[in-house]
Amino acid sequence: MAGDWTVDVWFKIGTFEGTSKATCHSEWILDGHYLSKVYSSEMAGKPFTVQQTVGYDNFSKEFFEWQIESDNTSRLETKGQLSEDGKSISCSGPSIDPATMKNAT
Repeated sequence: MAGDWTVDVWFKIGTFEGTSKATCHSEWILDGHYLSKVYSSEMAGKPFTVQQTVGYDNFSKEFFEWQIESDNTSRLETKGQLSEDGKSISCSGPSIDPATMKNAT
């Protein structure tokens, strides 16, 4: 998962849904315990950066994701599991919709 990637992005803000592209630089940090990802793109014509850290919690036996963004001071924290085939990690958790300031669904 470490490396440089071009990423297709799907997002939802309020009732607006859209797609975008981003570049992502991923590298292992802290002796390979966590994967640090930096996504770079544009939103509303301005540079937009997302910093994400992904890891596995040995105590809770769950994968986790922490995410912060350049356009606000909120954070996203999710937890999840590895798929049966071992090819993907699905994480979920609560977030706030910036358009409504209510829990996103």
